Amino acid sequence: MRNLSTGVIIAAIFCAKPGLTDTTDTGLYGTPPPADSVFIRWIGDDAPWSEPVWGSSLAERDLPANTYIAISAGFFTNISPGGYYSIIPIESAQVAIISEPPRERASKVHLILLNADDSDASVVVSGGGPGVIDEVAPKTAAIRAVNPVTATLQVVASHGSKEFDVTLRRGQNITFVVVGDDIMMIPNTFGPVVVAK
Repeated sequence: MRNLSTGVIIAAIFCAKPGLTDTTDTGLYGTPPPADSVFIRWIGDDAPWSEPVWGSSLAERDLPANTYIAISAGFFTNISPGGYYSIIPIESAQVAIISEPPRERASKVHLILLNADDSDASVVVSGGGPGVIDEVAPKTAAIRAVNPVTATLQVVASHGSKEFDVTLRRGQNITFVVVGDDIMMIPNTFGPVVVAK
């Protein structure tokens, strides 16, 4: 099992590599993504992008972890444009590629639960509060659109649970990740637009 850090992970912005045009896409400025983009991110700081993704290697491109990159779907095989995916190392040099649900309401905060575990996981309001994201099956993801609010949320997995104090602001979406014995929270950030020449 790769060692994944817990808590909030702040994504890095990085420099371009030869053979690519890499720029930071803040959503307001910068190079726009290709028309056929997919948005993918590698979860975890241990050897990011070290394994092939859909049969294509990104290991030599010095890409960041825990932040979405935009890349043409044509770089891969049989991948439709427009999707969001998270790549999560699991064990024995294997990765789980989890397709994420679409974000449909820009006025809301989106909470995402990525479950790379072998059992169901969920998100509830801490202290016996209501469910936020109901049982999510192994190797899948679920999303919930909520109003901006401050709350303590609890991620419940087969091996235990973990609480997170969150302040939810419009446009600042959050992902909870369950993998192995780890539970972590990651802010959704967008890094480079990667264009293969």
